Amino acid sequence: MAPRSPRPARRGFALLVVIWGVGVVTLLIVSFMTTARSRLQAAFNGAGATQTQLLAEAASNLAIMTLLSEQSSSIANQHPLHDGAPSFCSLAGAAVAVAIEDEEGKVDLNAASEHLLKAMMIGFGVESRDADAIAHAIVEFREQPSNEVEASASSSSYSDRPFGPKRAPFQTALELDQVDRMEPALLRRLLPFVTVHSRSPSVDPKLAPPALFAALAGYRPDIVLDLAARPDPRAVDRRDPRFPAEFAQEGAHAGAYLVHVEVAQPSGHTSVGETLVRIGAAGAEPFTILEMRRGESRERARLRAMAGRGLPPC
Repeated sequence: MAPRSPRPARRGFALLVVIWGVGVVTLLIVSFMTTARSRLQAAFNGAGATQTQLLAEAASNLAIMTLLSEQSSSIANQHPLHDGAPSFCSLAGAAVAVAIEDEEGKVDLNAASEHLLKAMMIGFGVESRDADAIAHAIVEFREQPSNEVEASASSSSYSDRPFGPKRAPFQTALELDQVDRMEPALLRRLLPFVTVHSRSPSVDPKLAPPALFAALAGYRPDIVLDLAARPDPRAVDRRDPRFPAEFAQEGAHAGAYLVHVEVAQPSGHTSVGETLVRIGAAGAEPFTILEMRRGESRERARLRAMAGRGLPPC
């Protein structure tokens, strides 16, 4: 009997090698395509985010130019009211919302009385006992002690901080997070309604954000929180007699404003930014940027609906 030829076995092994090789090459191609797609998507997202942020900065600069033009054209201290009402426009194809708030309508952390601070927090749903303690801690944080005994007592009274009160004026409202008993959730709730730039012990009710107006006027906390989530300056009656006269002061004008800008692109990229600016007096710089920070979206739903539609140019 003739010996059996090994060729069929070798051919079968070669076929397996070819199939394995094709599989490896296919796997490498798929891996390369997936990686390339991920990198392309990351580049697209990065470029879109950068473009959206630049558009927000441009819209903020346009708002500052508007404030400068208003100052130059105002007559005898008659300044336009900026109560945070949003305006909508289009910039490079993106939908933009711009709201300007006069800081005179907010509670100044350096000038407000302990009574006003407590009333604000109670209006936002803080229990009276906690509101009293936090209001006292805010005043303690900003003021110099009258003697060494008071300084030592205040330092030891901070229950949940590894440090005592600053004993100096607030430089920014963000320093509230250093105040005793100030929880992060409460800080986020109060931040849109406090300032360090009005220099006024009271609040201008015509300029106050609707949620702050409602909080000081004694509205139910659920109404106050709803106004905070969906701010509309027309949602409250500015002549409401429930607003305490002791907290009201009209006519003061420190020239400090918060410019709130939101941008939404048809691609889905969004950006929210806030700029605190002081419009300079005679002999000073035209304006000074006091602070720049991220903000919470107020008009997300409306902007997404407007993105790509016909809006007037900014």
